[in-house]
Amino acid sequence: MKRVVAVVVMVSLLVNCAYSSKRYDEYRVKGPIVISERVGEVLDAEEKEHFGLFPKIYVYPVSYPVEAATFFELEGGGYEVRIATGYDTVVAVNRDLNAIRILRDYVDYHEEIIDSRGVFEKRWSIVGYDDLGQPITKREIERVRNHRSTVACAAGGGGLALGVGSLWAFATFIGGGFGTSEELVEGTGDAGIIMLCTAGVAILATGAGFFVGRGFDNTRARDAVEESRKPRVVE
Repeated sequence: MKRVVAVVVMVSLLVNCAYSSKRYDEYRVKGPIVISERVGEVLDAEEKEHFGLFPKIYVYPVSYPVEAATFFELEGGGYEVRIATGYDTVVAVNRDLNAIRILRDYVDYHEEIIDSRGVFEKRWSIVGYDDLGQPITKREIERVRNHRSTVACAAGGGGLALGVGSLWAFATFIGGGFGTSEELVEGTGDAGIIMLCTAGVAILATGAGFFVGRGFDNTRARDAVEESRKPRVVE
């Protein structure tokens, strides 16, 4: 069983070497939006401090102070934020379909959320935060995730178990220990044991492969989301 799991992991690693997630950094801007009436069209430095938004803007190798931020809605959902600093304009994108609703909820009910952040995170299925401190949700990860590792590991684990079972059956048959014709019909004797063991291990290996592969796919999807949200300087 340990060998089966090891091979499943190896298959997943090989698949992930060639992993290519959906293009998540391509988007079109529809137009400016007002995130909340509490901040208006432009989020200024004072409002940024009050609501705890964009605590740091870091674009290697510079950390930028925030003077103002303007939001633009994207086609298909999400927003682009253009942040004016003392030096350059920095742009970042959030492609979550609920990004605007989440940010508006956070600003409109900021005081309540500060006292019960766990409730806020549970409501929006938040699993982490990006470099700008904006939420990453489970739904967004599921949206960008592909299933290559999941399928490969599940198929690899189950296929390996069936292959080992076939070799076992062949070796037993060659050795003349497959049993009588009656035992073969009834599924008893060595033949029955081989079939039951092979089926059981195949099911376990397929399940293990599924969960191992899903873990890799989730990690890659989250990496893709975080990479797409990294701020960049607009020249």
